[in-house]
Amino acid sequence: MSVGAGLNMMAPKGKAKAKAEAKAKARAEAKAKAAARADKEKRKSQKRVSEAALRAAAEKRACNGGKLSNGLTPSPDAGPEGSAESAIPYHEVFVRGFWVQTHACMLTFNNTEFTPDTRALFEEWCGATAARLGSRAWSGRLEQPLRAATDAPRYCLHAYLYWKGGDGLRLRSADDLAFQDYVPKPVWLDGWWAAQKLSHDQYRELSLLFRIGSQKRKRGVEEVAQAEREGFLQKHLAVELAELERADPVRPAQQFPETAEFVQLFSKPMRRRPILVIFGGTNLGESILAGSVLEDVAKMLHLPGVVEVTVEEDSNLDLAEFDLAKHSGVLLDGAGGAMMLKRHRGALQGRPKMSRGGKSATKMYSYPLTLCRRAVVVTMDPSAKNLHEFRACHWLSNPKNVVLLRLNAPAWAEAADASDAAEECMAGWTVEEVGGWLESEALLEFNRRRLVFQSSAPACPRLPTGS
Repeated sequence: MSVGAGLNMMAPKGKAKAKAEAKAKARAEAKAKAAARADKEKRKSQKRVSEAALRAAAEKRACNGGKLSNGLTPSPDAGPEGSAESAIPYHEVFVRGFWVQTHACMLTFNNTEFTPDTRALFEEWCGATAARLGSRAWSGRLEQPLRAATDAPRYCLHAYLYWKGGDGLRLRSADDLAFQDYVPKPVWLDGWWAAQKLSHDQYRELSLLFRIGSQKRKRGVEEVAQAEREGFLQKHLAVELAELERADPVRPAQQFPETAEFVQLFSKPMRRRPILVIFGGTNLGESILAGSVLEDVAKMLHLPGVVEVTVEEDSNLDLAEFDLAKHSGVLLDGAGGAMMLKRHRGALQGRPKMSRGGKSATKMYSYPLTLCRRAVVVTMDPSAKNLHEFRACHWLSNPKNVVLLRLNAPAWAEAADASDAAEECMAGWTVEEVGGWLESEALLEFNRRRLVFQSSAPACPRLPTGS
């Protein structure tokens, strides 16, 4: 037999062997795929069994009178296929309050299970989704981020869809845009809220769907809402004050000997300083004068501002906003009584020591405080209580503790007619204001004169008995 004949006989045997090896490899791959599918079905079955057991336990609890915080979701087996809601509210955040309407969009998907082999499945999904949504053109790609959070390779998927003409894409739900079943994450909700795509009310409502961290997010949105309200209030007041300044400018306050001496007390170091009390009727400009005094102190101390606290009937002083580095003093506007000054004299006299404000049983909200070399100016009107104590009380009547300035006429400069203005002001007083003024001024002055008269008058001779 020749060499050529031997080669011809060996060729069919080599082809048969290669064919057999290819068939064996295909059977092995099919077997491996079947095993993988079986394992996947097994995990799904185990998941369904565990979900069924959990649902059965929840239903049993509900039937026995137990309370569920959010109720039971509809059973996955209820209704036609695909109509049941998911046990977890997929894309629930996106659904509420928004429409998807676009002519072109990019969809991004992130998952730790994505691998380079996912690309073929993703491109197949992109083509089917584009055909279902009527997209004119589409593209799908797989990317590996250069700055991954972990050392393990991470991949993300991007789908690009384009429509031409008409309304384009208009959806109410994002379910048609999901490559896989994604569970919304709280960080998505925070991102939409931070971008102001959700109102505070929508954020509060949707935050309840993510039970973990709900209370923390609630506190956060309440703090932001409070800060926004304060900011709006400040802007509103600034606009109103600017309009008032243009329409009715505030006239400068007069200079009084008491206020000039009080301001000069801050030019030198002292162990303690008195409190300036400005007393007068309504519309005499006590607050304007007090603000002017504090501005003069601020110029002397080279500080930019003051803190104004409306006291009225509140016996507790809230000086949490006082900043020693910025404010030259405190204006206690409309104090409701004289004894309030005596009650808080330790802090108001500005001794060089630290005290604490906002005290409570737990001291949770207390803050350090000192008014050392800072002015305290108080305004009062005749409705304040215990006005007679400014003469009767040993501490309040001492000018080293309290400097009392009584306004009988408007405090601003260049007043047209002080007597007429005072008469016009007193004509509108209530009975309580008249009584307070008499108690603090006229009656005390009468008693003082009576005592002087009694001490200076000669003794009258006693008349004889029976005459």
